[in-house]
Amino acid sequence: MKATLLSFVSLLVSLCLFALLFRPEPPTNQPLPTNCPAPTPAALPQAVVKNEPADPNEKFRIVPSNFAHVDFSNRSYGLYRTFSKVNISLNLINGDYDYSDGDGGQWFRLKDVYFTDVTGDERPEAIVLLTHVQCGVSCDGGSTLILVYKTHGSVEEIWRFETGSNADGCGLRSLTIMRKQITVEMFGKCPNPQLGYSGPGKFLVGHTTVSNFRLSGGRFVKRETEVFFAPVRDVKNYQPQIHIID
Repeated sequence: MKATLLSFVSLLVSLCLFALLFRPEPPTNQPLPTNCPAPTPAALPQAVVKNEPADPNEKFRIVPSNFAHVDFSNRSYGLYRTFSKVNISLNLINGDYDYSDGDGGQWFRLKDVYFTDVTGDERPEAIVLLTHVQCGVSCDGGSTLILVYKTHGSVEEIWRFETGSNADGCGLRSLTIMRKQITVEMFGKCPNPQLGYSGPGKFLVGHTTVSNFRLSGGRFVKRETEVFFAPVRDVKNYQPQIHIID
């Protein structure tokens, strides 16, 4: 009886040792305990992309071969009659011209130059925009002087037009250029833009004037002008819209 008991105990010890030495490893795909946070992937750097709209007029700033010899930043634009009725020689140097008559000052700046065929002769003309600011007690916010040039060897001015100012009325709202027609849109009632159009305050202007100029005899002449109602708005620092249709 005693020998049998010892044999049984030895068997139990052997089974326990076997179980400890040869127990199976847990499967590698065993799910994580629910109280353990799941690992998160490393954050990937995000590229910053700016979807800025392209300037539709950029292609019209490319200088064509027939204007390659013309420097509009350093050029004489002929005689200009000032507000005080004094004729000055408008000569830009590095795109600037400053003038003072003792009662105030004024300056011209080359704002932009575009090239497109506006006469229908299959050769591009140059459309030059100058900003013109006049100051007395205060400054007028600037008018826009628009000039069109053609070239067949020599450079010839075929159109010149100046709007009123943003502060005193008839400042340029938009300019549309197409073959044989130029449309100028101004703030205010502007049968004579240089006289301006007084609103309820400085830079406050109502109504809109649209003037159409068509090619006639090699020059652009005014064909019609219409005035449209528009509520009074603040046009300080307004940037004119330029539309070129080729």
